[in-house]
This record gives sequence, C-alpha cells and structure tokens, in this order.
Amino acid sequence: MSGATYRRAVRLNPALGRPFDVALPSNRFVLIATPVIGSIAGLIALIRSEPLADAVGWGFAAGGAGFLAWTIARELHPDRVWVATLAAVIAPFGVALSHPDLLGSAVVLLVTRAVAGTTGRSMRGADVVLFAAVGIPVAFRASGPGLLFVGAVGLLASARWAERNSSMHLLVAAIYLVAAVASAVGAEVRSLDDADGIILGIGMLAGLVSLLGPKHVASGCDRAGSAIAPNRVRSARLIALTAAGLASIAVAPGSLAPVWAALIATAITPH
Repeated sequence: MSGATYRRAVRLNPALGRPFDVALPSNRFVLIATPVIGSIAGLIALIRSEPLADAVGWGFAAGGAGFLAWTIARELHPDRVWVATLAAVIAPFGVALSHPDLLGSAVVLLVTRAVAGTTGRSMRGADVVLFAAVGIPVAFRASGPGLLFVGAVGLLASARWAERNSSMHLLVAAIYLVAAVASAVGAEVRSLDDADGIILGIGMLAGLVSLLGPKHVASGCDRAGSAIAPNRVRSARLIALTAAGLASIAVAPGSLAPVWAALIATAITPH
C-alpha cells in the first residue's frame, strides 16, 4: 500500500475507534462473556415460555448490554480493568427489569470516549458520520432529548481539548443539539414506580461517588506518547451520570442499564 493510499484509508477510519487486542485477558473475557450472557438470558426467556423470537431478542439485548457496560466502564475508569468486568456482569440484571436502549447507551459511549480522550486522537469526518449514524435514530426515542442534549454539551466541552479539528466536535454538538430539540417536541415525562426509583437512586448515588476520582490516571492513550488527563475522565463520568439521569425522566432507568452498571462498578473504587 502506498503512503497516499494509507493516509486516505486512515482518514476513512473514525479517530475514536479503539483497537481490540485479543491477547489482552480483559478483551478475551468480554469476547467470551458477551455470547455467554446472551445465551443465558435467552435460555431463561425460553424457560419462562417466551416465544423463540422474543427469547432471541432478550438474549441479544442482555449480551449487548453487557458488552456496552464493559466498553463504557473502560472509558470511565481506564486504570481498573476489573471495573469493566464487573460492569459487564451487573448490566444484564437491569435487562430483567426493562428492555435496554442499546443505541442510547452507544451514544453515551461515543460521547464519553470523546470527552475522556482515551484514544488520544482528534475527531475526523468519519467520526461525524459515526456520531450521526448512532445519534439521529435516538432522536426518535423517548430517551432522545436527555441523551442528545447532554451529548451536545459534552462535545462542546471536549472541543477545547482537541489538538486539532475542534470544528468536528462543534459540528457533532450542533447536530446533537438540533436532534435533541426536535426529539423534545411532544416528549412526555414518565412516572417512576418503586423499582424504577430504587434503580435510579442507586445509580445516581453511584455516579456521584464516582466523581470523587480519579486523582491520577496511569494508563496512556491508545496513541503512544499521550497521557489520559484525570479531569477529562472525571468529566466523562459526569456526562454519563447526567445523560442517564435526564433520560430516566422519560424512560425506565433499566433501559440504560449499561450506563448505570458502568457507574456502579466505577463507584466501588473511584480513584
């Protein structure tokens, strides 16, 4: 491959993409755990006499929730790999209470990654496409106003940390803000039952505890020579907490089980 061709290929890849090295034990864990969690959830649904199609849906939802919780926790606590493992185990329990909004949780993942700066790379045009592809469909969901508005605020804040191409952060923030406003038209506030209140209370408390740290981040960015700033990780935790909290005004807290699971696991050792 020529140098020019290589550079074009790099520009077509999102800068926020992270390598997945199967040589790392934590990566091997989630690679195995995701289908295992999904299979267990699907089997439980079949035992409960759910139709096969529904059982498959629950299995996919549980496995996806576990994987997303793992990935979000890796952004919220780069130094503690076991925190991500714990988050992956916790998340499927939320699925038992409410079908998860995997796309909404994916929005939180992308925004927290941009805010935390764990890749050490500035956003490119491909990242704008990725953010839009994940975020715009969320505008048609009840969780849309809260998730997209907080996402826009987080991207605006992260623009000042971008080494270059801060305009990409501003562009995505503008897209998310417009989508949030459009999503808010006709939005309704959902009343919480006792179970919802307990989940929301635990999640909010865990999120607040997580803001006590980190004071120092030993892990480096994916790009060699760059360090992960503790204040950016703390900001990512605040974004995750605020996004999940606002979304819970309109949807069951369990819908964002991956985000709450990541915050709960992080709160166990916030530093």
